[in-house]
Amino acid sequence: MVWDGAGDAPPAAWYRFSIDRKGMRTSEHLKDYSGWMHSDGYAGIEQLYRTGRINEVACMAHIRRTLVDVHKAQGSAIAEEAIRRIAGLYAIEKEARGSPPDVRRRLRQEKAKPVLDDLEHWLGLQLTRISGKTPLALAIRYALTRIKRLRPYLAIMAFWNWITIPPKEACALSP
Repeated sequence: MVWDGAGDAPPAAWYRFSIDRKGMRTSEHLKDYSGWMHSDGYAGIEQLYRTGRINEVACMAHIRRTLVDVHKAQGSAIAEEAIRRIAGLYAIEKEARGSPPDVRRRLRQEKAKPVLDDLEHWLGLQLTRISGKTPLALAIRYALTRIKRLRPYLAIMAFWNWITIPPKEACALSP
């Protein structure tokens, strides 16, 4: 499991191997945890959020990736514009990176919130203009669902969980 610390705490990661991706494994691993957790929308974690002990903060990198995939496959101008708007949020995060928590919160409220609000509104409008069965529509619906769950980052958490995910080549072996 990967999550970033809320508030003033630095990011943290905890990795625990499971033989499969069943939701019961996640529930068991995190049975004593309460707080905020980044997620990519994995259905096996939903039951944890329903308990009220763990609150989700979605990951912008996962939202962006779905739109990048559509743009690469189809050359979609709508996906390209969404990626451009998301880049504005990344630029704000770059400005906030390394700042004390109160400065990050202020920057996010003053600069990122209006951009995120506009992105959400714009994506909703685009969805009414395209066929609902296209890969682009699926990506937009995913983005809109995840944006609602991304909003807590404006006050408390990291923007994406890649800061705690090591490169694929990294691994730890026990003797």
